[in-house]
Amino acid sequence: MTDKQVKLVKEALGSSEVCSMWKEKIRETFPEIIQRDINCWYKIITYGDKPIFVYVTEWIDAENMKGVGFTVDGKFNNSSSEWGTGKKCEKAGDTKDFKTFLLLQATARGMTEGVLAENNIFDGTFTIGTKWDLEVGSPHNTTLWVDASDHAGRFSIFKNGKWSTPVKTITKHEAERILKMKIID
Repeated sequence: MTDKQVKLVKEALGSSEVCSMWKEKIRETFPEIIQRDINCWYKIITYGDKPIFVYVTEWIDAENMKGVGFTVDGKFNNSSSEWGTGKKCEKAGDTKDFKTFLLLQATARGMTEGVLAENNIFDGTFTIGTKWDLEVGSPHNTTLWVDASDHAGRFSIFKNGKWSTPVKTITKHEAERILKMKIID
């Protein structure tokens, strides 16, 4: 492509007069001229239609990148790896999708309201409350916070690529049934 053609394509992508369908077609047709940002999160829709989030540190080419992020099964890959752009790849500018994704991952790990959790950063436990908040930054600064119902303040559920973990608990009745003994107070 000539410089003039590249300029026209970039202008079309930035124009409010070009519909989103045509912009998508331009992106598919000319992926090599689309400049992609680095050191930020991208939402990728995989070929299995599952969203994943990757913090991109380098673009190898139009369809491959290096970075850290979440695999399809929700595990956090903290070592720099190559990732493909999947069916769709877009900068994760809206934190709502990312927060929803992390909340689903937390729930899948048993992190729900009222659960006793072991903190992922320092020793100690807290009981998960109801107010969740997300601070987005680099992988080491992206934090999913939750208020604690048994402490003042908030605690991290996900930070530095690490998840807090639920503490296994058992009721007195369950313990008596398992032990086949009466527990006295």
